[in-house]
Amino acid sequence: MLSLASALQIAQERKAARAASSEIRDAANIKDATLWWVDDLMSDVHAKVKWWGEGTEMDDTFLEDARVDIEQLVYSMSFRADAHSGGSGGYAKQYHLDSDQVEGKSALYLYQAIEHAGVTAVALDDPGFWRYVTLAYFWNFAIWREFRAFSASTASTDTDEDAAAGKGVGTDAGVAAGKNVTADTDASGEDSAHANLAELSNRFTPYIDGVRYGDCVLLRMYLRVKSLGGLEHGHLAWSVKGGTDFWRSHILRVQVGQYPQIVRAMVRRQADTKTRLNATPLRAFARELNRALVNLVPDMLDDSEADLLVGEMWERQRS
Repeated sequence: MLSLASALQIAQERKAARAASSEIRDAANIKDATLWWVDDLMSDVHAKVKWWGEGTEMDDTFLEDARVDIEQLVYSMSFRADAHSGGSGGYAKQYHLDSDQVEGKSALYLYQAIEHAGVTAVALDDPGFWRYVTLAYFWNFAIWREFRAFSASTASTDTDEDAAAGKGVGTDAGVAAGKNVTADTDASGEDSAHANLAELSNRFTPYIDGVRYGDCVLLRMYLRVKSLGGLEHGHLAWSVKGGTDFWRSHILRVQVGQYPQIVRAMVRRQADTKTRLNATPLRAFARELNRALVNLVPDMLDDSEADLLVGEMWERQRS
């Protein structure tokens, strides 16, 4: 559908165009992610997309509806939502959702849209499809969710460890610190920041390339819901606070993500403050579970058996 080269070219051109816009030049804080949003997400994509395959054409209406719902949810976290609501904030603020919970709730809109749009299994397995969906519909969400990588210059010396430590907009720690949309201003000044933000960081590529399923924003959102067993269990997709590492490292990037009954048992425990595991015991649990799966046929487990398996290992890490 959309080649990686075309996707990166569109992304670079969008970023450069926004960097040169009057809204960015005149903004008091250019690190507000929503200022970098693009209104027209179709024209540049349709000029480069290549359609193939047979059968019924995908109905994009559902994707457009999901885009609107997701952007409204993100905007409800913004400090600007406070201004429009007399200080009460939007939905996400009222319910104290962090950035990963917003991603999880947004994943439900995306998953439902893809189901209703009639997307084939072949398309779902095509990185070009995910690049198309990202650039044509959910670009604004992708740059909001991974704004640290988006806003870095190509010569940045920032590391993934910096992001993991909570330094930036795209992390749960950043949201908890009140930086849900606005990041700290670069100490080198606005001119330097403008120059950095005019270039697309290589660090942003994994989030839009459609290849790395633990990183690509739209692909990992879809797989989050799928790993739970679908929309029937959708409430679990956004139930874990501070769940970025939990989902990416312990569900999506490992074998566990293929077994919904096990995933649900894990999510229920991690979402509960009484049973939640911190990083070290969670890693130990994951290692034990992955070893156990080698000698099991997980597909044969029902919900109660999966819950018992997870529960025994989980409790060992809590003791």
